Amino acid sequence: MKTRAITHLFLVLILCSFLFSSCEKEELVDLIVNGNVEKGITDPDEWWSVDLGDKYNTEWSSTEYFSPRRSLTISIENADSVDNAFWGQGIHDNIPHGKAVTLKVKIKAELEGTGVYLAIFGNDIDEPSANVEQIVSTQNNSPISGSLNWTEYSLTLDKVDATTDRLVVLLVYESNTTGEVYFDDISLTYIK
Repeated sequence: MKTRAITHLFLVLILCSFLFSSCEKEELVDLIVNGNVEKGITDPDEWWSVDLGDKYNTEWSSTEYFSPRRSLTISIENADSVDNAFWGQGIHDNIPHGKAVTLKVKIKAELEGTGVYLAIFGNDIDEPSANVEQIVSTQNNSPISGSLNWTEYSLTLDKVDATTDRLVVLLVYESNTTGEVYFDDISLTYIK
């Protein structure tokens, strides 16, 4: 009787050890470089800004930030009805084909009007002028405007196409908006 109980216990331990060893740990991988926007000399490393009408203030700010000492900011005093501005980063390496990617951004703002939105797009040609093959944004689904105090927003691209050579994240300040917005602690993650 005692040997049977020991045998059963031994079998249960072997089964448990097999189950635990066969389970892989999920690893969260961040594709963004310099997501806390701390690195750089005169501009934040890996980030670029575009002001389509040359009317916006796009700055690497040290006045407001969520983590250590810096954030990305966009502001304008008088709303522009045509052009917008944005910060962006392109990812060229280790594209997770077939996986979902999630963009997370902490935002502080005092905005009136249309506001800002987040976007992820992918294309199959590694050039800035390439056609967008995949795109997802918060633009029409979740307006980001008003008074915000370091609120986290997220956006998910459900599956990166096999043909995608580059992913781009954009933090867009829309036309018909006034005020100031800060972006910090930016990540684009997937589960490995």
